[in-house]
Amino acid sequence: MIISLIGYRGTGKSTVGKIIAERLSLEFQDADSILVAREKMTIASIFESRGENSFRDLESSIASELMTRQEAVIAWGGGIILRQENRLNIKRSNLTVWLSASAEVLAKRILDDRQSLDNRPALSTLLPLEEIQMLLQRREPLYRDTADWTISTDTETPTEIAESIINHLKNK
Repeated sequence: MIISLIGYRGTGKSTVGKIIAERLSLEFQDADSILVAREKMTIASIFESRGENSFRDLESSIASELMTRQEAVIAWGGGIILRQENRLNIKRSNLTVWLSASAEVLAKRILDDRQSLDNRPALSTLLPLEEIQMLLQRREPLYRDTADWTISTDTETPTEIAESIINHLKNK
């Protein structure tokens, strides 16, 4: 069984994914962490030195590799859905869940996460909230198209979200 978690940065994909993997005795994979470990560079450094297209190529390569797994919970990078090949690959999961959140909640979470700020690039010259609003407007239809199910992470805890996903799987 492959469970894919998609959504914007700060929606809790990695945190929720680890809980689900532990509860279901599945392997947990974080696509961005794999990419960073292989390249020995932060995502921000890859963007700066090689450009976004190069990063997206690396991301697509990892997507193809991870989708050959038999059993795993996979937390995907927020922009994985920008390429159709990735969306098609991820749709092969047994369950793809879009973890959504409002732009305001995401901005607060991202600005409160020093590690994320240091390691992830700004994708525009806009203020953080404006950038998130702009990117969500572009990405939400792609998340919606890729996901089998959507759950808001605005108010629930990661454990509550993980339990909802596990219950959804049991009732599927």
